[in-house]
Amino acid sequence: MSKKISVLALFAVVTASQAKYAPSFDCAKASSDMERTICANEQLAVADASVAANYRQLLQYRTGKDAKVFKDEQRAWLKRRNQCGTNVACLSDAYEFRYSEMCTVTSGVSPCTN
Repeated sequence: MSKKISVLALFAVVTASQAKYAPSFDCAKASSDMERTICANEQLAVADASVAANYRQLLQYRTGKDAKVFKDEQRAWLKRRNQCGTNVACLSDAYEFRYSEMCTVTSGVSPCTN
């Protein structure tokens, strides 16, 4: 539970520094109930933006097979996330899982920026 609180606290810090929150996609073009749920929930929108930004950043450092594996992992995670539908707790857990999976701290430094 404390790990969840720390990840959510990180999202809150990011949120506090932004006057307006937005996920990684255009909410005006949200085509599913799940996307609309993310758009309607500030915490989920910030988590979505953070995971997407860190994914793009980390992908830059991968090449060849490593890049393919990383992309495949993201696609698999997106499928699992999408199964949450409009369940906010499930979506929150999915974002927390992916952030933790991508942004594991090694040598005291997180590879992620937000």
